Amino acid sequence: MVSAVAENIDAQTTALVARAKSMSDTADALEVRDAETFVLAGTFLREIKEYRRQVDDAFDSLVEEARRTWKATLAKKEKYEAPAIEAEKLVKAKIGAYQEAAERQRREEEARLREEARRKAEEEALARAVEAEAAGFGEAVDEILDAPPTPVVPVILPPVAPKVAGISMRTTWKFRVVDEAAIPREYLKIDEAKIGGVVRAMKGGTKIAGVEVFEEKVVSAR
Repeated sequence: MVSAVAENIDAQTTALVARAKSMSDTADALEVRDAETFVLAGTFLREIKEYRRQVDDAFDSLVEEARRTWKATLAKKEKYEAPAIEAEKLVKAKIGAYQEAAERQRREEEARLREEARRKAEEEALARAVEAEAAGFGEAVDEILDAPPTPVVPVILPPVAPKVAGISMRTTWKFRVVDEAAIPREYLKIDEAKIGGVVRAMKGGTKIAGVEVFEEKVVSAR
């Protein structure tokens, strides 16, 4: 249903159409070259402000109505979405915890199997040395024991967690600041809001190293 505010828009904007078409052309053609044209420019600037006030009158109520509707609709959406968001966070946390535990278990098992293979290789070398000594080849014992260990085939176990269609895991790296004073300068951000506050208060008397203060004329119209 079209609101009463929306129905009134056409009537309010009809008077603005003609002025809107010529305003940009007038501004483009305007030259401020002497006192007389300066006054003309100032007068035209006031006309622009009046035009903008009329645009506000025509559309602000409609914008406000749309804003209220948007806020109400957004609030309703958030109401229904909130339980799903919480549930999603909870399930993701549990899946992530299981994935981390399963990956830790996989790495520990890989390490155990590698150590077991290494120990087995050492035992086999010692057994060969014992056999060589028993067979009367004592001079070969040191050679056997000092020989580089037999390369152990890397143990790579498959992931423990099963795959679920549509669900994937990815690693994200984050950080926390533990010593602000140690952070290099290139990672620091200038507080422009704080500097701006000091400049507005102190004006030309501002003394901040590395900052140049200047004034800029701004034309206003009422």
